[in-house]
Amino acid sequence: MTKMIKLDGGEVVWFGQSLREIEELYSCKAIQGNLRYSRKGIDMIIKLKNVLLEFDSGRLKVIEFTHPYEFVNSLAPYKEQWKNLDPVDGTGISGGMSRVHFISYLRSWEERAKELGAKSCNFDDLFGNQYLISFEKNTFRDMIHVSLGPSRRTGGRGRWSDGWTFFFTIDSVHKMADKKPGVLESISCFRDEFNTVARAQTGIIGQ
Repeated sequence: MTKMIKLDGGEVVWFGQSLREIEELYSCKAIQGNLRYSRKGIDMIIKLKNVLLEFDSGRLKVIEFTHPYEFVNSLAPYKEQWKNLDPVDGTGISGGMSRVHFISYLRSWEERAKELGAKSCNFDDLFGNQYLISFEKNTFRDMIHVSLGPSRRTGGRGRWSDGWTFFFTIDSVHKMADKKPGVLESISCFRDEFNTVARAQTGIIGQ
């Protein structure tokens, strides 16, 4: 079942959606991703208002929401309900929310995920109903990542899975750009099903 989400600007997108379809529907044009990190002609991007769409081989695999995106509509792009970031008990993601309020939401999200059958895991390899939350906070970044199972291993000992990544304003950016520290700057969601990197070398963990 395809899970569509409606963006603040009114566009409707979903994981696996055709790049050409989005170009035609919303009168936009894809461009090559940063060639230092991407594959020419394979990794393409489309920029909408406060949203970045990333494509792999013509299919949507990453949706990134950047401040001041308001999150008017629920963040529910995954077919598996427990993976989504829609409101819990009336509280959801909001534009410019503080890290403190986000952590509170994340705790509520965990409780609901567990009620839906998901389990927290401390291991790198994840089965289909497992997730792993990791934190990185230093001088250069303030990031929270939620890995969503199942995961797969690559030949180079890397690991891929669905997931959410959250970035918050750090002190240095706050001082240079006159922004509040600890404010949600961006959210990105990733669907490994449409990720072709190292795909031929590995299988899915837990299936």
